Amino acid sequence: MGNKNFNQKLQLLNSPLLTIAFVAALAGLISPMSKLALEAVPSFSFVFLRLGLSALFIFFFMKWRGLSIGLVDIRKLFSVAIFWDINILLFAFGVQRTDASTAQLIHVAIPVVTAVLAFLIIGEKLTGLQWSGSFLALSGVSLIIIFNDSFVLSFGEVAGNLLVCASAFSFSLFAVVSKREQYKLYDPLQVVFVAAFLGAILFTPVALYETWSQKWFTKIEVISVIHISIVVLATIFLYTFMQTIIKKTGPSYATVILYLVFFAATLWSVIFLDESLTLVKLCGALCILSGVVIFNKHKPKIEMDFSELEQKVLDKEEAYEK
Repeated sequence: MGNKNFNQKLQLLNSPLLTIAFVAALAGLISPMSKLALEAVPSFSFVFLRLGLSALFIFFFMKWRGLSIGLVDIRKLFSVAIFWDINILLFAFGVQRTDASTAQLIHVAIPVVTAVLAFLIIGEKLTGLQWSGSFLALSGVSLIIIFNDSFVLSFGEVAGNLLVCASAFSFSLFAVVSKREQYKLYDPLQVVFVAAFLGAILFTPVALYETWSQKWFTKIEVISVIHISIVVLATIFLYTFMQTIIKKTGPSYATVILYLVFFAATLWSVIFLDESLTLVKLCGALCILSGVVIFNKHKPKIEMDFSELEQKVLDKEEAYEK
């Protein structure tokens, strides 16, 4: 009975469009929920909680899956996970020295930067149609940001912009390098766990200082805990999904979902942050959706294959029965 239910869930998850839509909708909550959570929790403490709790939940899920992670594995994955952590660290410092709109505008170029690096490092090629789709989606995101009511035509400090650019470059490296041959044997959960775990360690000193100096935990409310929990859940789903796509297809395909995440974040912001839904945003959304559709017209299509996961669970149940 248990196997039958599990197989039904696998068939449902194996629908590419349904999976992509679900992950993008959930990940779109990261931005508005983070903004609400940051009203109660200082920035570095929030990043520490996001990464630390993500690592904790992934660890327990890996145990349930029968996956192990040791010091040898952490050392091997360190060289790829560190790029994700550098991305978070540089963005956290960079966004404090430039305008939020400018930082956001820089980061939406990640899929394009990833595609260029993927070609140079691992030889992944995109067709002209795919490049057109990616730039169309990028144009849609840029349109929404630039014509946002809160957008300020200012470039902030040069140092801040350079830090954010380096942050975007580092994340693209994380996506590309994790495709290399030496990481093929690792499950996506293991890669994301090491990245989150190392990131939490990296932010521990400054998070402890914020906590000690501001005593923010004495004033936190239940609603803020809910906001943080949603961000943690969405973080786990998004980056595990992206790692799965990287393994099945490539980094260029995986990062394109970030366009859809931004689109979902725009819609969620209308609901949770009372932001207005303008004609410009609708036009930008149309460009994003059209660009992603055009990009994925060319094979290999983004698909989820859960056959290995199913076999691992079946083997685990058989071993338990014996």
